[in-house]
Amino acid sequence: MFRFLTTPGYESTAEAFVRPLPGSGVPRCEATTYDAVLKSNHTVKAVHVFTDLERLSDSELVSAATLYRALREVSIPCLNDPARVMVRYQLLCSLFEEGINSFAAYRADGQPKPARFPVFVRNESDHNGPMSALLKDQEELDDYLKRLVDGGRPLRGLLVIEYAAEPEQSGIWRRYETHRIGKNNSVWHQYLSDNWVNKNYGQHLTSDALQLEERAAMIANKVPDNVRRAFDIAGVEWGRADHATFRGRDVVYEINTAPHAWVTEPYGNKIRSESKRIGLDRMYALLREIDWGDGTGVRYRQGKPWRRFAESQRIRRLLVPIWRRVPENQRRLIKRIVS
Repeated sequence: MFRFLTTPGYESTAEAFVRPLPGSGVPRCEATTYDAVLKSNHTVKAVHVFTDLERLSDSELVSAATLYRALREVSIPCLNDPARVMVRYQLLCSLFEEGINSFAAYRADGQPKPARFPVFVRNESDHNGPMSALLKDQEELDDYLKRLVDGGRPLRGLLVIEYAAEPEQSGIWRRYETHRIGKNNSVWHQYLSDNWVNKNYGQHLTSDALQLEERAAMIANKVPDNVRRAFDIAGVEWGRADHATFRGRDVVYEINTAPHAWVTEPYGNKIRSESKRIGLDRMYALLREIDWGDGTGVRYRQGKPWRRFAESQRIRRLLVPIWRRVPENQRRLIKRIVS
């Protein structure tokens, strides 16, 4: 059995596994939130998959890392150690330093001075793509960031990323997707676009030939070395890498720890539907290889009842402002009493 842990409202990212295709043979799966597990001393015997790490706040990430270790202490298998997995900024910096990517990333609130242009600005923690158009030089970048601040948008949590994309000779921009499941990889769909912001599949660009090419790639399941290395560097055991070819090398744009593998083909492309089934069957088989647990209840923590409230993300958000107003000498007394 598998239990996917997500942030509230994103349980649907595990839909392909919680509600799989008929006859898929996928192990039993369920999705729940971090908060639902943290506020209880019990969970179920299942592989716990820590997802959505990029959307967690700093305090929520610490709670998730604590939960990960508590589960491992009672021999519950887990995927994605929150303390080790690299999310966007740390990952892009590491991939640049390792020579996998040829482009660098900078924090927008750190007075960025990119080594090369153009660049674009995006949010570090979501998957909505660029906020800005391509900015051609330092003056345009400084002006854009100033307008954000003047308009009331803090720069914290925003990244400046050097542009690294190019179309194929046909004029089509192609983005590749590869999943990591445990220690194995599974090639997923290709996305086509008529511009560099490749977020949605360009149905008007597709053809039977391109879809057959995509299907052949999914059957071959040949994963570029740079993509394999990126997963290893990131410490990701469950996620999807978005990558492309730029100037003859495979570059990785991000690794999403809450990938949404769509079960249906929204445009009704027969060949692409067959490809999707091939990809899902392989992912289901990889899940079967690491399946564990029968879903029965298990106690993972012996702590005092108050600790459940202290580790609850929602309770912490409510209590932190109150705690900060408590005098330091009283804080020390309270800590001695409850420890």
